[in-house]
Amino acid sequence: MLRFINNLRGTLVSFISATDYLLELDAESAARIAPLLDSENSHALALTLFSATQMEVVRVDGRDGATGKFNAGRGEEGTTAAAWPAGSVFEARLTAAFVDALPRQALAMILTNGQDVLVGSDGDVLWDAQVPTYQFF
Repeated sequence: MLRFINNLRGTLVSFISATDYLLELDAESAARIAPLLDSENSHALALTLFSATQMEVVRVDGRDGATGKFNAGRGEEGTTAAAWPAGSVFEARLTAAFVDALPRQALAMILTNGQDVLVGSDGDVLWDAQVPTYQFF
């Protein structure tokens, strides 16, 4: 599950190549992100690196204990992993994949205790685990 944080904008402290997966973020941003990624909540956080000419979505899903840098899945959501210089700007942004996943996440929270069918107040089946289609009214 993705988690978001309001008004987060920061910078990379050090250069990353297109194949690096550890990000060193500025201290203020790191302090705000770290509590979202504790051992009980290993949720991903979507960050968007951007410049005037390129953009990359990354998923931050933990922190490397040895270096304090953040683990990142690079080139997410159809973007391409790129080299980014120190000082590159990132923001926590709402992404298409998160919005697309909202119905599934909402249903996952509703369907508990082994239930695999969600029925609306009118008796219509809104979701069936065997036939994953969605109807929202």
